[in-house]
Amino acid sequence: MNHRGVTLLALLLVALLLPAPTTGPAAGAPGEGRPAPSVLAAVESSLATTPGAHAHRDEQDLTLALRDLWLSRSALAATDRRRARGLLARPSDPHAPEAWRYPGELTPRRSCTARLCVTHVETGRHAAAPAWASATLTAVEAAWTRLVEQLGYRAPAPDGSAGGDARFDVYLADLSSQGELYGFCAPEELAPGHHARATAFCVLDNDMAQLGASPSDALAATAAHEFFHAVQFNYDVGEDRWFMEASATWAEAQVFARVRDNRQFLAQGQVGRPTLPLDSVTSSYGNWIFVQFLAQRGGIDAVRQIWERLDASPGARDEWSVQGVGRHFAARGDAWPRLYADFVRANFRPARHYTGGASFPRAAVTARAHVGRRTPSVRRAAWLPHLSSHSLRLRVGARDRSQRLLRLDLRTTRRQHARIQVLVHRKDGRVGLRRVPVGRAGRAVVRVNVRGGRVRHVVVLTSHSGAAHRNCGGNSGWSCGGDPVGALRVRLRARLLP
Repeated sequence: MNHRGVTLLALLLVALLLPAPTTGPAAGAPGEGRPAPSVLAAVESSLATTPGAHAHRDEQDLTLALRDLWLSRSALAATDRRRARGLLARPSDPHAPEAWRYPGELTPRRSCTARLCVTHVETGRHAAAPAWASATLTAVEAAWTRLVEQLGYRAPAPDGSAGGDARFDVYLADLSSQGELYGFCAPEELAPGHHARATAFCVLDNDMAQLGASPSDALAATAAHEFFHAVQFNYDVGEDRWFMEASATWAEAQVFARVRDNRQFLAQGQVGRPTLPLDSVTSSYGNWIFVQFLAQRGGIDAVRQIWERLDASPGARDEWSVQGVGRHFAARGDAWPRLYADFVRANFRPARHYTGGASFPRAAVTARAHVGRRTPSVRRAAWLPHLSSHSLRLRVGARDRSQRLLRLDLRTTRRQHARIQVLVHRKDGRVGLRRVPVGRAGRAVVRVNVRGGRVRHVVVLTSHSGAAHRNCGGNSGWSCGGDPVGALRVRLRARLLP
């Protein structure tokens, strides 16, 4: 996990090296794609120059970058495959990158419970204090207890004798000197009898002391986030990136309610950037709020039940992210287009719709306009990419007494994916909701009584619920690796009428 910036290593892995993995029902075996040997060399050379470097936080984190490398490794030539194995190696492996490799002359110490172990060294660059190793063991144990024992998720796959025995392994290393890198997990081997479930190990920073946040809070958030990635790898190691990150960031607060680290990312997701598709990798941290919406809509078990739909075990459904979410709620009579539209609306009134939402920021308004005596009519138009929304905040200003009605005429393309909602904000603080039916020609009409100056403004919310669904199993980077549904166009005319 890297919550506040991604190391140059991760940036290079994502931007230069890795094709998007195949996911979902059309997915092939891990290893599709062909990274260029020259880029492998660039990644390796970056390890000597990254300390102190900071990359843009919108990039994918190191865990998913290494996951993609792991999925692509078999397509490499033999020499390059050995180099890739080094990037995917444990700190105790002499071929691991210096960024987290233990010196061969040191004997690592291992602290264990019945189901997991924390390994560290006590001298040298990667040294960790015994008390920190103990705190890490406690944090990861808490994640296991909450997520596996209490919430019912599948435990990480046993790794055989790797690390000494089949228990789940966490290593401590000086990751923060590589930039603001808190920790990561990497898949290691396919689980026996499975083609898309993998074992994993994690590496966390050896003190979290140089990362700006409270070390104990940083450890808690990182332990929960990265442990949940290891859990995900034992459902479907090739699942859609955005949902893996969004649900791992959501899991942080499910394990440690006191830690609110994930709230800082709301501005990156659809709260702050509603026109960026929900399944965009660049907004995945911030879209943990979508997972929270699902948990409140269907109960906390709904998130686990969705992951059970994504399960890639032989004979399982092996659905892809949006498909699994949609089908889970459709079985409850809650159709996806309305589900997504209600999520969009919830972000405009978080205090009403989310537990603890009074401290959440409200969704960003994407356009503004004004109607009144001098401007009794306005027109606006917008294009919405798939799985995104647009909001128009229309202020109702001073007007003639005869102007008693605000009429909104809307026309949209892709009617089957379009949902229109109007929030009527009154001066007394009340907010009314209008769900506006869209006719066969993509037309919708709304009439709002503005007589007596009772209405302060209206917000017109248009959502595009279309998900990537064509040509699943490709390398598009969107949900299921498929091609996204095209953009939706909405045109609005607002008029004050007698």
